[in-house]
Amino acid sequence: MVLMFLIGVGVLSLSTVTVRSESLVKAEAEARANARLALILALGELQKQLGPDQRITASAGILDDSPQTPQPDGVSHPHWTGVWNAWAAGPEAFGDDEPSKHRTIGSTRIPGLAPSYRENREDHFRSWLVSLRDEKALELGSAKDLALTGGLLPAGDGGAVRLVGKGALGKEADEADYVTAGLINVNSGARPGTERTGRIAWWVGDESTKARILPDAFDLGDDLVKDELISRAMSAGSTGHHAMEALKALDDPEVLQKMFTRNSLELAAAAGRGTRESFHHATPFSYGVLADVREGGLKRDLNALLERPIVLGES
Repeated sequence: MVLMFLIGVGVLSLSTVTVRSESLVKAEAEARANARLALILALGELQKQLGPDQRITASAGILDDSPQTPQPDGVSHPHWTGVWNAWAAGPEAFGDDEPSKHRTIGSTRIPGLAPSYRENREDHFRSWLVSLRDEKALELGSAKDLALTGGLLPAGDGGAVRLVGKGALGKEADEADYVTAGLINVNSGARPGTERTGRIAWWVGDESTKARILPDAFDLGDDLVKDELISRAMSAGSTGHHAMEALKALDDPEVLQKMFTRNSLELAAAAGRGTRESFHHATPFSYGVLADVREGGLKRDLNALLERPIVLGES
């Protein structure tokens, strides 16, 4: 009798563990599916907004009310990425674009010559690359005054979630550097009124505005062929990441060549977790396309023309 009782208790415990394990597996699969959906939506919006060459990106920090101060003032979400339509500078209208009188970039001593596009920013603004409800992403002022309060684990009725916090920025990070995005409901069906099965959020960070952590180009030319040396000589030797307090220890070229991800920065000798402070300022990967944002297509390389011998008889 005792043996049968023990067998029954064992089978019941095994069943409970099995049911609990299946619930965890189902919850994990659902979370992965929601994360995949958020990634697909983010990539789709990125392609939609930045597909044409005549598009420009900038962080919301350019809306700073006081550019003289280190931190953006009057901007609630300074690290959102915004997309603008490019327009040709000049006194005349160009296609559907408005005219601009700022054709020369002058010094700060002559403010009249320095380009200021404040009047056209709102007209040419397209969207913020972040998940928001009620088409708030299409409003330029959302980055300045839209109130979004959310933690890493938002409440059931919360409308936002923190995507970048102390885990990525370090324990001493300023709250102004946090990145918060709006939550979007995931329903069980496409029809209105269907049951909510989850929520997702996404944010696109702009790596092109960060300094790339790379070794000095002029210190690594031993194994390069002539064409590679010429190409490297025309580029900047380094972005000067040593000026950042958290990255001063990264001065070994062999170590820098192994920096492929942000997590690998923390593995570098003497770098430590201080590298997290540079999350919004430096990156080990930053690539771009030399696109002509005015005419479209690639920029014209004049080096081949300028390096040709000058023949006076040619017209």
